[in-house]
Amino acid sequence: MRNRTKRGRGWGRRLRWVAPLAAVAAVAVARAPARPLDRLAASVRGREVVTDWTVGEPLDAVYRYCRDACVLADLVTEIRRIERVDDRRMRVHLVGVNGVPLVVPVERTADRDQQLVAWRAGGHPGVGGVQLRLRPGPWPHTTRVHARMWWRPGRGLVRQFAGDPQRRLEDALHRMECALADRLADGEVAPLPPPVRSGRRR
Repeated sequence: MRNRTKRGRGWGRRLRWVAPLAAVAAVAVARAPARPLDRLAASVRGREVVTDWTVGEPLDAVYRYCRDACVLADLVTEIRRIERVDDRRMRVHLVGVNGVPLVVPVERTADRDQQLVAWRAGGHPGVGGVQLRLRPGPWPHTTRVHARMWWRPGRGLVRQFAGDPQRRLEDALHRMECALADRLADGEVAPLPPPVRSGRRR
């Protein structure tokens, strides 16, 4: 019994020392700069940027354009050539930082009629993608685009391109709108025929 009592007292003394040390450590972590911790977390979980954009073109034309591989070249200026594998898959030849050539496999992973188109790029040094959600715009013959670009890990593919990712996405959507207008004018993207509406008698 005496030995057990001594052991209990010993553990009690140790806990008295451990508790203040744990409190000090917690305060130190709380006061630590947030940026290094945020960068570490971002490099592990990845990174994504989102923005909304109103395109001055009808929804059906924007959808057809977004599901075609040409949208990738208009979104990413570093792309030099697109090699089609099939309707969904392709190999994209682009130039990374310092002029390093890269060949990245790309696949269209989602295609919901006039609602959603998603592309995914995979391989070394990471994976990334773009998701484009579409809906009718606030004015006639316009389309609202909710764009999301992501990278896994956060220091993978994003390091191959210069500039702020958020600004790059906004600039890419502006280029996409201009390119779509040009392609529509040239007849490269044909809008879907208008639906036949049946009148109802009241």
